[in-house]
Parts: sequence; C-alpha cells; structure tokens
Amino acid sequence: MTPRPSFLEYVAESLEAPSPFELLEPPASVGFLRLARPCCYIFPGGLGDAAFFAVNGFTVLVNGGSNPKSSFWKLVRHLDRVDAVLVTHAGADSLPGLNSLLRRKLAERDEAAAGGGSGDDRLRRLISPNLGVVFLNARVAISRLVSGEDEAELALSLLARLGIAPLTLNRGPLPAEPTVLFQKMGVGRLDMYVLHPPLCWSKRIQKGIGKEKGHGEG
Repeated sequence: MTPRPSFLEYVAESLEAPSPFELLEPPASVGFLRLARPCCYIFPGGLGDAAFFAVNGFTVLVNGGSNPKSSFWKLVRHLDRVDAVLVTHAGADSLPGLNSLLRRKLAERDEAAAGGGSGDDRLRRLISPNLGVVFLNARVAISRLVSGEDEAELALSLLARLGIAPLTLNRGPLPAEPTVLFQKMGVGRLDMYVLHPPLCWSKRIQKGIGKEKGHGEG
C-alpha cells in the first residue's frame, strides 16, 4: 500500500515561493536617496529586528530581521550603496531578511546577464544598493536537530557566490582597540568596539571547524 502524503507535504507542493523580485519589490521611481544628516532607523522584523545607521558619507545595516520579506528593503532600495553590513549573531532572527537581499543581488546579476531588452520594469528590477564589507561570525553546522535550510550556511553560500568574503569580529586583548569604520575631515570618525566574542572563543571555533573537516574527510 502506497503511503499517503502528509498534509504539510501537500501544502508545500501547492505553494510556489515568490521570486526575489516579488519578495523585494523594485522602487517605483529611478533615483537615489542622499542621507546628509546622522540618522537611525529601527525596523521591527518579527522575532528579530534590523537597524540602519547613516552619517554623511557612510551607511551601515545591522542584522536583517527574521522576516524573509526584508523590513529594511523599502529604505535601502533607494540607496546606491550600503557601506557595511553588521550581523551581531548568526541566527534565524537576524539572517532571513539579509539572505533575501543576497538572493535578490544574485537574481539581478542573472537578469543582467540574460539581457532581454531595456524596458522600464526590467531596469527598475536591477536597482539595488551595492554592498560593501560584511561582518559575520558564522560557520557551517556539522549536525542539525531540525531539518530545513540553515540560515548561516545559506548566508555564507550566497556571499561566496557574490564574491563577498565576510570578515569575522572578535574582542582582542585589553585595552580594546576600535575598528575604524569611517573617517572624514569635517565630519568625524566612526569607531566600532567589539564586546563579544573574545579572541579565544574565535580560536576555539576555528579549531572546531578543523576537526569537522578532518572528520568529514575520514
């Protein structure tokens, strides 16, 4: 007797995932927003929030929120560049919104390579901010308790396909030395101090990755 598919399997087969351009819709008009004054936007993202900070000449996105329909998108789609993306922790409450943006960047690249005319709708689909440095501490899990897509693993894969190498952050020996994110004459300097994780934690993670690779090769 052939087993009947479960209700969840039936629903999953009947649902079609939206395309990156449907999930993160293109702007209604062409043009970029200039942020001249210091500002901060907080975007409630369900179980996790996202934040956007800007000063004259520098922008940073902090986390992506838990909603794949990125809560920050309606603002950043009007910018020509996001200079830094900072992920405070790799999890299901911080990465889904960011991964949707990375998926869209890949879809834009494929769309541009495919050609197919120069209509207004197509050109607007290709509009999104360029991404600068990405700060992310993440590693691929050797085992999982829950099946499905791992957001950290997905983020690393998408970044690699985009040619972006994420930079890890750790707290060095005291006294702490800041990472200079931005410096401009007449505007000032933006420093970032890492409070966690300490350097020894980062070394343990790297050691764990080495053991996992050795285990997989054996």
